[in-house]
Amino acid sequence: MKRRNLLKGLALGGAAAPLWLSCSFGLDRRAEEELCDEFDVDLDFAPSECPPQPVAGSICKSAPVIGDGCVPRPRLVFVIPDDRELRWQRGRVFGELLNHGDDLNLARLALFDIVCATMDQVNAMPEVTRELRGAPWLVLIDTTASPASVVALDDPALGELAAQESRRGDDVEAIIDRRITVLGSLIAAAIEPAMLDRLAKAEAAQLDGQADGALAQELRDVVDFTMSPRLEVVAAAPGSLFKEATRAAKDKDSYDQYLAEERKAAFVPRLADLSRERLTRSRPPEGARWAYSGGCGVRVEGSRSNVAVGCGMGHVPERSRRFLSFLGDHDRGF
Repeated sequence: MKRRNLLKGLALGGAAAPLWLSCSFGLDRRAEEELCDEFDVDLDFAPSECPPQPVAGSICKSAPVIGDGCVPRPRLVFVIPDDRELRWQRGRVFGELLNHGDDLNLARLALFDIVCATMDQVNAMPEVTRELRGAPWLVLIDTTASPASVVALDDPALGELAAQESRRGDDVEAIIDRRITVLGSLIAAAIEPAMLDRLAKAEAAQLDGQADGALAQELRDVVDFTMSPRLEVVAAAPGSLFKEATRAAKDKDSYDQYLAEERKAAFVPRLADLSRERLTRSRPPEGARWAYSGGCGVRVEGSRSNVAVGCGMGHVPERSRRFLSFLGDHDRGF
């Protein structure tokens, strides 16, 4: 329902939509047509009521908000394996994290541009100068460094967990929890202090370069606890706020420890909200579609060619039902 209201607000609000939300879509002509199709399917709106196509770069140049390309962020690739069965498994695990991960797991994702890609596509990216082999779960391309660093992130335990069937039983929820934990740990390992420092400095430079300096001052007020963080500010400086949220107190028995706990309590949930807006409530990561299966048949969100099979025999745990469907296999659920 929240996602439906979000899209409806875009359609009805037009240019009045908040800048952070408009920039998050960054629509080109093809994306605009896809969004119109989605309105037609889900909301019964005429194509003329879809939001207008924004002028490329006009929003990001005026405000470094949620949109990709405003402040360059490290790119985190969800790797799509060639094997279709493995695609099912990974799409399910990624979906479990994005839809049901806790605030800290989702707060980490706010630091990255998230895309889904095959290894052939990863190796074709300009930042990848040395071929990567195999099919790791994740590839981090740290564009804050010069030259960009490229690191494959993998854990054999995650593959074993992903292969476990989701059947009824007391251990099903524990298996899902474990998958979310292991994948979240892989992402946490990608966040090195040096990368976080570079990202925070880039955000600060971008904010200080704004004509009125309003967002830069608001960020300082947020860090000083003189105001609550609006989502627009969180979107403008996720690296800065995550750095503050995870900064350890120098003296664990002092007021500094209290401030460290307060920063974490204030900033982590808002960073998680940002990830939910970017990745689950609006469009999915590039290279994937959101799909849903209760055990018999697959429904791809925004697709006109869904076919449901009412067999009544399948079972998928609730937290595994919404998953990422990859590339050209969307309508078949792979």
